[in-house]
Amino acid sequence: MNFKRMITFLALAAVPALAQTPGFEANASLVIGVNDMTRMTSANDLAGQSLDFAFRLDMSKGFAHRFHLGLLGIKGKPGSGLEGASPKHLMLGYDVMQDFGKWTFYGGLLAIKWKQDDGKTTNPEFGDFGVGPANTNNKPKGTKLGGRIGAEYAFTPHWRGVLGFNQTEFNKKFQPGWWSLGVTYRF
Repeated sequence: MNFKRMITFLALAAVPALAQTPGFEANASLVIGVNDMTRMTSANDLAGQSLDFAFRLDMSKGFAHRFHLGLLGIKGKPGSGLEGASPKHLMLGYDVMQDFGKWTFYGGLLAIKWKQDDGKTTNPEFGDFGVGPANTNNKPKGTKLGGRIGAEYAFTPHWRGVLGFNQTEFNKKFQPGWWSLGVTYRF
């Protein structure tokens, strides 16, 4: 199959997905740290907050795909380069969603771009310090991958309560996990 035919075939195959019902969502959540997240933050359990926007495609009754983009803010330990709880870490991902009455369960992939202030990074657990391979390449360079699962409960057709779990990597020492507890508004 030549390149032009393949592009035409892919475009025609995508038409049914575009004909499905699209929707937009906005989510605000508290971030409750577990595992390595509690070692990364100065606030222990209540680590910060997140704000997400999503585009949802309802593929069939009760089954949907969701693409999300958001910001995560955590209260990093002094010397981590993550100080300040303002949302600055970029998150994006893809979820598959299934409805069961008022409940919606989801699972998907997560990618996060950690923003670390090199001028404030003095703790060796968060940066490249020392000599030798054990102490190098310990910064959160690049985009880190992870996963997420969760459940939503519909209070009204537009408002939903959300409880989700997220797990990703940060560097060689930390693979933070956190619970998200919040609300979603479906437009």
